[in-house]
Amino acid sequence: MIGKRKAYLLGLCLLVVVLGFIFTGCAPSGEDETGTGDEIADEKPIELIVACGVPEQSEFHKRLTQYMVQKIEEETQGKIKCTVYPGGSLITHTEVYPGIVAGSADIGWIGLAALHTDRFPLLSLWEIPGHPFLSSIAGSYAIQEYIELIQPEELSEVKILFCVAAAPGLIYSKKPIRTLEDLRGLEIRCSGPMIDSMTALGTSPSVVPMQEVYEALDKGIVEATVSPLEHLKTWGFAEVAEYITVTPFMQNTFLYFMMNLETWNSLSPELQEAVERGASMAWEESAAKYYDEEGSKALEEAVKNGQIKEVIFLSEEEEARWKEKIAFAINDYAAELDAQGLPGTESKELMFELAEKYNNQYGPLWKDWDFVNK
Repeated sequence: MIGKRKAYLLGLCLLVVVLGFIFTGCAPSGEDETGTGDEIADEKPIELIVACGVPEQSEFHKRLTQYMVQKIEEETQGKIKCTVYPGGSLITHTEVYPGIVAGSADIGWIGLAALHTDRFPLLSLWEIPGHPFLSSIAGSYAIQEYIELIQPEELSEVKILFCVAAAPGLIYSKKPIRTLEDLRGLEIRCSGPMIDSMTALGTSPSVVPMQEVYEALDKGIVEATVSPLEHLKTWGFAEVAEYITVTPFMQNTFLYFMMNLETWNSLSPELQEAVERGASMAWEESAAKYYDEEGSKALEEAVKNGQIKEVIFLSEEEEARWKEKIAFAINDYAAELDAQGLPGTESKELMFELAEKYNNQYGPLWKDWDFVNK
């Protein structure tokens, strides 16, 4: 009897042990070999460092850098957290690209062609005078599509998140400029890629650092400058210039928002998709519109305050004269690229094709300037 009872109790104990293993194996999926569900829920987010070259209080920082960060964090559901270093506090303006490549920051933006022309020959084509863009938003969509179609090898060191056209550039001056004859001998500040074209137009071009342009105009060191409309406010040009001549074909600069390639490759496919989604939302909702919207606001304010006396539009015939004088610049550069085995002519033709597409879709920068010249 006792033997039977011992056997019974032993069997019961073995049954309990077996059932324990069975139910342990059927534990909720949140608990696995890597740890408990609570441990997974408490997993720390991936922290990314973002370098920004403008002050934190600037509209550019708010509408481009900060909004991009916000959308990336939202779309990754907090799995990525970004720390932003504004005002060039982490990486100086000229060192952003090498800094991103080296991993000094995970995300940053810069005008690649403006600072590194030799390193980005195809992108530099888009900044040669004679380009066809009538607004920043048209240029932004065009360069984005161009990169998707061409896949330039020169961008292989980074992951491009999105691109923004920072122009078109207009002429700010102390006196009205209506014809080629008004340009003769004019001391005008311009960027490096514009020097040959400005010389061909009869001016006396001068390369002055942007931070010195205000004083140069104020003191008469230069009589005019070529800059995006947004600079009326951000650089105070409304205080030292009285006339604006609309010349969108004279200047364009593109900013590239990028991520360190190693950082990008370390993200899961799901996080990569979420980052791209967030960046795309920030670009479409804010970044691509920034220069046109903020520039037009600045111009309206300057006109209402009596700072800008007149906005001058070249006649169709006069604009054709200017374009004829500078046509060599973009054509010669495309031919140089062809000679190097790069798709120079193909890129030029595609640029004009995309410009027509997006100019028609979005219209010119000045389409809503009903407040000028009243």
